[in-house]
Amino acid sequence: MSTIEMVLAVIMLIVCIVMIVSILLQKGAKEGMSGALTGGSSDTYYGKGGKRGVDAVMARLTTVCGVLFVILALLLNVFA
Repeated sequence: MSTIEMVLAVIMLIVCIVMIVSILLQKGAKEGMSGALTGGSSDTYYGKGGKRGVDAVMARLTTVCGVLFVILALLLNVFA
């Protein structure tokens, strides 16, 4: 295993751990599929809002980690 492969593998391990933690720290969907099928949404047109505060940070961190994961997986495949 070359040095570049080892460095990429360590970075990928760190990204995976951060992604797992960020996913576990996010709030879950309260209604799930049953609310979507029955139309039991509590959000109104004016009440809908984007994620705020910590939820927004966790969502962004999860997205960034997911993109990094795919890029690192491709790079590891190229260098292997």
